[in-house]
Amino acid sequence: MNRILLAGAMALTVLAPAVQAQNRTPRPSRPKPQKPVEIPPAVVVLQVDTTPGDSTRTIIQRDFDFGDRIQPLFLDSATLAEIWQPGARRINFAPLAQTRATLVVRARPTSAGLHVELFDVARGVLRQEDYFRVPKLLPANRLTMARDSLSELLGRKAAALAEALAADSATRDSLERAAAKTVPMKTTRDRANARRAQTARDSISRELDRHATADELLRASAERLPNLSLPTVYATLELFEELGLVRRVAVEAGPALWDPRVDPHQHFACRSCGRVIDLDVPARAGTAIAVARAAGHAPDSAQVVVVGLCRDCAGGPADV
Repeated sequence: MNRILLAGAMALTVLAPAVQAQNRTPRPSRPKPQKPVEIPPAVVVLQVDTTPGDSTRTIIQRDFDFGDRIQPLFLDSATLAEIWQPGARRINFAPLAQTRATLVVRARPTSAGLHVELFDVARGVLRQEDYFRVPKLLPANRLTMARDSLSELLGRKAAALAEALAADSATRDSLERAAAKTVPMKTTRDRANARRAQTARDSISRELDRHATADELLRASAERLPNLSLPTVYATLELFEELGLVRRVAVEAGPALWDPRVDPHQHFACRSCGRVIDLDVPARAGTAIAVARAAGHAPDSAQVVVVGLCRDCAGGPADV
């Protein structure tokens, strides 16, 4: 009996702190002080000039508004006129006392750019100033010349686009006529040969998306058509040339290239790496054709191939 009482007393002694901890009411925690919200200083940008919209002042306000360090304060035109007007020397800070503006920015045009001043509204004194160079605007006559030049450039671009669309339309029509042309089939061998020829034309047309030689087209089509031969490639390219789908380009060295672009343009051939680059400029080759015809020849067309070092091989600047 005594042992039981002793064991109960020891258990009560061990559990007493846990019971007291459960019955103890937790004290409310003291709230931590919050960091005050920082309000960026408000800045008033005075008018720069008297032109409608005052684009310079609008740009300055927009740049201030995009940042988070200062906040532009927009005032009505009457208040701005009361504070300062272009041409005046002194700034009237009194109307700003009713606002939360802390700084005033005044930008005045100079012969080379802008003279920008920063004023302290509370003290009414100049805090900082600096001069900024601004590119000069074109004179009125230069603006007319620039507009006419742009109109001429847009006209040439529109003409080139119309020629390209016409070339695409002619190509599509040629393909439709070639596809609609019926070929008499007498034997199974004829039909098989026609199918092989059509497959070769489709494969070569698919690979001909750049300046390429007949050997390059043969290698590119070898995976799909392992039995394709070089004479077949040449025959197909000559057929495409006859239909106006490709253009043969004769370079200074090496085999002829085949160009999928048939619109008027010329070429530049690099004598170092062998690249052939399109030059979007029409050639005035009428004199050369006339001389060839006068010599008794029968010229079909003329083309210009400029030979030299390309931009990468010459290490020159990029195109502007």
